[in-house]
Amino acid sequence: MLRAVTPFFSRTLFFCVGALSGLVSVGQALPCTGSTASFAPVLAQVGTGAYTATGLPANTSVTLFLTTTVGSTAATIGGCNAALITNLAGVVGPNVSGGTTITGGTCPNVTLSAVATATGTVQHTFILPPYTLNYPPIATGVPGTVNCSVCPALFTAPICANQYVRYFMCPGRVYTISLCSSSTSWNSTLSVVTAAGAAAGGFVTSNDDGCAPGGHATLTYVPATAQEYHIRVLRNNGAGNFCISDPASCGTIEITCANAPSPPLNDNPCAATPLTVSTACTMLGTTTSWATASNPPGTPACGAYAGNDVWYTAVVPASGNLAIQTNHVGATNLAMQVYTTPLCTSPAGSWVNQGCSQDLTVSVLEPFINISNITLAGQTVYIRVWPQSSAANGGSFEICAYEPVPPLNDNPCGAFPVTVAAGCPPTGATSQSATPSAAPAPGCGNVGPLNDLWFTVQVPVGSGVTVNANSTALDDMAMAIYTA
Repeated sequence: MLRAVTPFFSRTLFFCVGALSGLVSVGQALPCTGSTASFAPVLAQVGTGAYTATGLPANTSVTLFLTTTVGSTAATIGGCNAALITNLAGVVGPNVSGGTTITGGTCPNVTLSAVATATGTVQHTFILPPYTLNYPPIATGVPGTVNCSVCPALFTAPICANQYVRYFMCPGRVYTISLCSSSTSWNSTLSVVTAAGAAAGGFVTSNDDGCAPGGHATLTYVPATAQEYHIRVLRNNGAGNFCISDPASCGTIEITCANAPSPPLNDNPCAATPLTVSTACTMLGTTTSWATASNPPGTPACGAYAGNDVWYTAVVPASGNLAIQTNHVGATNLAMQVYTTPLCTSPAGSWVNQGCSQDLTVSVLEPFINISNITLAGQTVYIRVWPQSSAANGGSFEICAYEPVPPLNDNPCGAFPVTVAAGCPPTGATSQSATPSAAPAPGCGNVGPLNDLWFTVQVPVGSGVTVNANSTALDDMAMAIYTA
């Protein structure tokens, strides 16, 4: 009798007579985490005169709180800067009419060109002159964060593998950095650090061969913090050293800034995507890309939370049993928590944890939660999914919610017979919703929970058999053979 021990969630497997097979995974470390000052020859900043700027916005802008009184031209700006008054900034927002500008005043008090249409304190956008420099912004600007509005933009410059670019980057922007258009082919690498440097925990991201194998690098970065970053270009010697400073290897760097897309529709609990619950797992394609942090309900009970969560709902079946399964597609390390709460707008203290999972197992980073609680029957649960540690670990994934029903061969008495024949004809099965059996512990792979399936084999007289277990989807499995 054959016993297959598998993870709880849904997978398909096949048994036959033949040889055993396995899977191998390969990882690659990120290169060039040293500080900008640590390379020899020393890295040099690309000169400001080397750049060409194209596609810059017609104006710059900042967003600040404006306090107005209906029917009055007098207003107050929170965080006011004299540059707003000097430049007679345009004002756009809910409490003013179109075409309104600042006509004078002394911070924080200003005079508007038209009377306010409403009373209150609300964020407004202040329109300022365009960015006129040919190189990327290297500071926050005046007023503060005005340089975050220098987007969309494209900055192009010649660069060699011993140089770096300074760029003040901002959240809500997508920066694409590329050497793909370089006229000369060589093996370049890109690494991005904060101005404080990698030694201070400021390593951000890197790329090698993004344009082509053995060729130039390209990467896309979305900052979490507005600050100065250093974009360093180095050379890969093809023998394991990604970080060679080489002034003889030169190309063209292009840095594009674009506004980040809107958050997904299910970015908060009140807009959660409902999952259809049946006895089978029907995967829904979805993503964490461009999601923002939710509060309430506050920090999750497991997993390294850095924001960027998305939400789903499911109704618990009458049995009180509900399984929520995920499958990474583009995402690499997600976590998940299930809550009950009276309302999607309830304060943090009203959200009750019904299960939290950061990984199915040490080697399977896809979260899975199984709920068995008859008191939850008929209730709606809220399912929160987020990338662990960083938005970079998020992206596309699949999710389903289903009522777990054990397979027919979930115990020894329901074991499926496996045909013994030349050519190893497969016998299909699924481990979805398998449960532990009362059989003795297996002699290997004895890591709980032992959600097992059972099969039988009739050994031919005077012969033997080889049992092969094969799957295109199963992440981890062990097998034991018994006689009874």
